[in-house]
Amino acid sequence: MLTKTGNGGTGLSRETVKELLRLFKEAQTTPLSFETLADVDRFEESLEKEVGLQPLEPVDITDKEQDATPVILWCRQTWACVADLFSNPANAEGFVAELEDSSESEEAHRFTEPSTGSFWREAVAGLPDGASIAAVILYSDATELAKDGSATVKPGVDVARRRLEIFHTCLEKILEKQKEVESTGMRMKDPLGVVRYVRPLLYAYVGDYPEQCKVAGTKMGNQTRFPCPKCLISNENLANADARWEYRTEEGQKLTLAQLQAFRGRTALARAETVESTHRVKVGIWGFPNGSTTWGNPYRSLMCDVMHMSALGVYKHMVDCIRTMLPDKIAAMDIALRNVTAFSRQSLFRLPSEGKHYFANRGVFQAFEHQSVMQAGR
Repeated sequence: MLTKTGNGGTGLSRETVKELLRLFKEAQTTPLSFETLADVDRFEESLEKEVGLQPLEPVDITDKEQDATPVILWCRQTWACVADLFSNPANAEGFVAELEDSSESEEAHRFTEPSTGSFWREAVAGLPDGASIAAVILYSDATELAKDGSATVKPGVDVARRRLEIFHTCLEKILEKQKEVESTGMRMKDPLGVVRYVRPLLYAYVGDYPEQCKVAGTKMGNQTRFPCPKCLISNENLANADARWEYRTEEGQKLTLAQLQAFRGRTALARAETVESTHRVKVGIWGFPNGSTTWGNPYRSLMCDVMHMSALGVYKHMVDCIRTMLPDKIAAMDIALRNVTAFSRQSLFRLPSEGKHYFANRGVFQAFEHQSVMQAGR
């Protein structure tokens, strides 16, 4: 739990928890009633007992040649999380254990859940008869830890590179058992209480573009030769909607890493990394037993989250087009938006209020506001 394991594993201070309680009371966004610190402690203990959560375990990932202070990872293995979720009766509704036929005709297919897609179809073909699939979806977003300077590196060590190495070491440790059970499988109860032989398979790793590049160990931005973390489309072909390129592979990336190992000078290495669009780092998503297959390729699993794809992506570009094509209508559109009936202004549907001009200056708004405008404009 955050209050016990946040702040680098030391837990949040009691003053910080008090401040969180104050914010909860002011925002009134939760039905939970936390009046005292003891209420928080009791809730955490009951939650851990209710869902069967095991405590986070510390893993020492300190590199004595680079780190001036200990680096400790507090984690649970992904396979343990999968087992908890897979067997939880709360997930019984909509539970699927078999491949679903999504054919609408011989030519048309409609893909919705993982069990209707080509991933599931291709994966089932390589599994023993009777095996069920647990499609594992991972998500991560950048966060800054140890702001107090408690985690430091030794003089002469590249701080940015060491941070990336630590991230991938953590990812490798968290996925260590997951990679094993992907190959061997494990028996566990499903939400309906039926004991199944299950293969937890990596289906998707969700994140925004910078996070995907970090997970893939690739350079980001249009100044690098191959800016996509999933495939090897060249920089000059990014605007070509008809372009089709091969996915990155673990084997190919390892070859590139071996080439980068030959560079010793920081400037020469940085230049080579930009040319190859790859960081000199061992990547945490390597080592899956099915990683060499088309469906099990970990680079293929990288997915952009809906928020960045739509609200902070396509829709923002649409608004830019509107501003360019209808500059004389911007003021009227902002007034119309602010006149949307008040009952719509709920906590999950917050339109820009009086004094804010969405179409005139959409850059100052956050994702939830973009999403609310999208709904109002339908």
